[in-house]
Amino acid sequence: MIALNEKLNYQVTTASRVMIGSKVIESVQDRWVELKLTDKNDQNLLFGYTLLDQTMEGNALIHQWAEDMEWVQSPLFFLTDLHGKFAGMQGLQQIKERWDEEYRYKLAKKHKDLPALKELLEETDALLNDKKRLVQNFIGYSHYRAFFQPIYNIDAGSSTSNYTINNFFGKASLPLIVDQETRADHHQMFISNSGVLDRKNFDAKFFNRMLKDLTNTYNLKIDLSAELQENYTVDDRGLESADLFLECYVPDFYQITNAHQIKRI
Repeated sequence: MIALNEKLNYQVTTASRVMIGSKVIESVQDRWVELKLTDKNDQNLLFGYTLLDQTMEGNALIHQWAEDMEWVQSPLFFLTDLHGKFAGMQGLQQIKERWDEEYRYKLAKKHKDLPALKELLEETDALLNDKKRLVQNFIGYSHYRAFFQPIYNIDAGSSTSNYTINNFFGKASLPLIVDQETRADHHQMFISNSGVLDRKNFDAKFFNRMLKDLTNTYNLKIDLSAELQENYTVDDRGLESADLFLECYVPDFYQITNAHQIKRI
């Protein structure tokens, strides 16, 4: 496991694609980040996450805004249990202070031609004043999931669990049933997750209504499918590499794909 105050560097590549009808929004983002175990006690671990550099390629103006917001958020501090499972965040007030004192003015000036600038500024203000929503923003299906999983001191074997991504579709959540296989080989642990939509707990009516409202089309036949595939490699120092993939789709009409590749450098 990572030692106290040890720094590990990673390259993180995120690719996303959203397709609704004929409209497609795509982006690829590379980040170079530092992970440091800053504190530990009998119950918790505290990790510092710092963005070192990044590049963004996207076909929408909103991607430029998202890239700048990464700097506003850095550094971040994640609290986990002793197995590495997410338990909370610290230092969120500092993000709000950076936004209020420096970045709000800079980004308003830089993105003055962005059509939705006023709404983005107001939404960011509201988000930073709502700690619960802000934390939720970091524990959706993002690259942070790879780092703050229960990957320390776990046993080999198999299990099935429920995993819900809250507010994945606006106000609707995405519930998944996930099968996990864990095996050990010398000084490495290999964790594989495979998930599908939990139809019993999915709010299909809300999702259908959302898509119909988005497209102004009310004769749609909507049957959502979801697939999750994840692979983690962990060694004596912690996370070595990870590949995460999540796709939700309605054939020939709707698709949202998120993929994250993390490797220690």
